Amino acid sequence: MKTFVITGATGAIGKAAALELARTGNNLILVGRDKEKLDAVIKEISSITKNQTTNIVLADLADISSVKKAAEKIKSKITSLDGLIHVAAAYKSKRELTKDGLEYMFALNHMAPFVLTHELLTLINSTPGSRVLTVSAPSTTALKFEDLQGSQRFNALTAFGATKMANHLFTYALSRRMHGIGTAAMIFHPGLVKSDLIREMALPLRLLFNLLSKKPEKPGHAIAQLMTGSHFNDVNGKFFSSTFKELHPPGNSSVTGLQEKLWDVSEEILESKKQKTAVSV
Repeated sequence: MKTFVITGATGAIGKAAALELARTGNNLILVGRDKEKLDAVIKEISSITKNQTTNIVLADLADISSVKKAAEKIKSKITSLDGLIHVAAAYKSKRELTKDGLEYMFALNHMAPFVLTHELLTLINSTPGSRVLTVSAPSTTALKFEDLQGSQRFNALTAFGATKMANHLFTYALSRRMHGIGTAAMIFHPGLVKSDLIREMALPLRLLFNLLSKKPEKPGHAIAQLMTGSHFNDVNGKFFSSTFKELHPPGNSSVTGLQEKLWDVSEEILESKKQKTAVSV
């Protein structure tokens, strides 16, 4: 039995992936902040798959300290981790700040995967064949490092696109740190899927998305295959579609300097949070 941690499992894609992984008898840990919704997902998984090994860890993924606590709780439950699946994401039509003073989409869509992976990396790297998968999109939006939090100028679609670019930069930087040790980091584009992600988008965009969107079962199956399939051993640093087609890194995401710059900035944010916590204690 393998163990997988999934964020965003109360959403369409995350739940579809969880169901697929549960069908083959894997142990799942679902991370999220809404206990009622998570319990409902566990009940559905158990009813459909008869798999009774799904657990939950409560966390506000937009709060760095909450993500760190979730990681500690996960480590207290398991001794190996075969896969970490980052699905949770949000689109906000207006600029919102988190407890850490970060723009909400940047905090949830980028920092949450970065922090959770960072805190679980020793466990991941000590589990042969472990894989980290981040669900994203082929964004070409360039990051404005001088204004990552959008305090000078904020456009919702641009900010969202920047977080999707950040997913790529993060994944490719992570893949280098995993090179040659038997673990892998990859990025996955599910295509347009009916979900709550678009609920704050303008009505014309919502209508268009709903018209073009597909059901989540296909990307859910693809995620499960990418995480468990023996024929997907060479996945480190790669970008896949829901048809398993390998895609080219979008925009300037293949630039190593940008990947490392975002990694350094993210580490600085995490370290700053640690220092603030130590002072408050």
